[in-house]
Amino acid sequence: PEPGSRRPVMAPRHSRSRSQFPTTQLVAGVGATALVSLLGVVLPSAEQQAFALAGARHPTRRRCSVRLNSVGDVASRLVWLDVAEESESEATRGATVLPVFPLTAIHWPGNTVQLNIIDPAYRQMYNDILMSGARRVVMPFTRSLPGGRVRYAEMPVEDRRLFSFAPILFLEDLDEVSAQSGGAVKYVATHSVVGRARINRLLNPSALFRTDENGNKVDYLRAEVEVLEEEEPSEADDNSDLDEDLAEQLAETWIEIRSLAERMGEPRIQSEQFLRERISSSPTWKIAQLWAQLQMAQMKHREQILVVGEVRDWIEKQQQAGLMSQEIPRKLDLPLPLAEKLARVQAPGFLDPGDGYWEPLLEIIAADGPAGRGRQLLQAALDEVHVARARISLRDAFN
Repeated sequence: PEPGSRRPVMAPRHSRSRSQFPTTQLVAGVGATALVSLLGVVLPSAEQQAFALAGARHPTRRRCSVRLNSVGDVASRLVWLDVAEESESEATRGATVLPVFPLTAIHWPGNTVQLNIIDPAYRQMYNDILMSGARRVVMPFTRSLPGGRVRYAEMPVEDRRLFSFAPILFLEDLDEVSAQSGGAVKYVATHSVVGRARINRLLNPSALFRTDENGNKVDYLRAEVEVLEEEEPSEADDNSDLDEDLAEQLAETWIEIRSLAERMGEPRIQSEQFLRERISSSPTWKIAQLWAQLQMAQMKHREQILVVGEVRDWIEKQQQAGLMSQEIPRKLDLPLPLAEKLARVQAPGFLDPGDGYWEPLLEIIAADGPAGRGRQLLQAALDEVHVARARISLRDAFN
């Protein structure tokens, strides 16, 4: 998610979320975009490359159900809804039925989310919203094709599932932009994330499979949901909902993460003071947003270090063979596969972080109340401390 004001209408199908914490205020360290450039390459040291190698994690996907965490022996449930192409069913009498907009994204309560509405299915969904006056949509996490398109007919069976807990988006503004976009985008929809729901039953799962001749969805998904009652968050909310002991444990663990990241030259929270102030004064949803931003920044940094390390090795071989001077030219005639890798890690949103990134965040979304979210945040931070210590030990062994 990128912070900032409304952007011009563009063709990408994914959403944009206004961050509660501008990224520029969150992380310090080696700038990701300064690491690599096709016209001027800043090469990592061998030590930085060793850190990246030690920290590269590509977890095997798992269809997990229950994990017992070490923080207070809290059982964390990752409950998924497997989706198959089945006939439509009627809603249960009295059930709450909401439209469903699955994406490979997590939007935190209190955020503002903007969506470009392109597919015929979602154009119809917002037309129905306008006609009915209903303004709520649930947005569960799911896997997607490269580029963010959710097309279950083209996806592996193991990826055809929705996470059962989902943020609720409340429609605040719907702009008709067909003329400005040349018909590519029908609406720009702006929502507030106002809470969470548990998805109990999908009424028309075949909607995730059906497309027209252009590959666009023709129907939108609907589901019976249970709206989880809790205090509605807001972007202006700056009151902590953690008890003092848990907040202090979380702050101390994050301070250690910051210290370890500083030793590794990786993105980190700007200062201990900033960190303590945020944890002591922010609700858990905002802390979760901050954690997600930091994790993504670190993963992107490590991936870029690995690719630039390959460029470094190639340059050294060229120099040893007498094909390049010791002074590195500003423009490198890289082999095509390596040039493509380098271009890829410079592109916005290039990283597919995998389940190792998403699952701890989904556990936070599913946690029961502020105390449950706080415990999940602490567990995720303790896991990161263990990984960081192991990476430093590996670096020392390499040295």
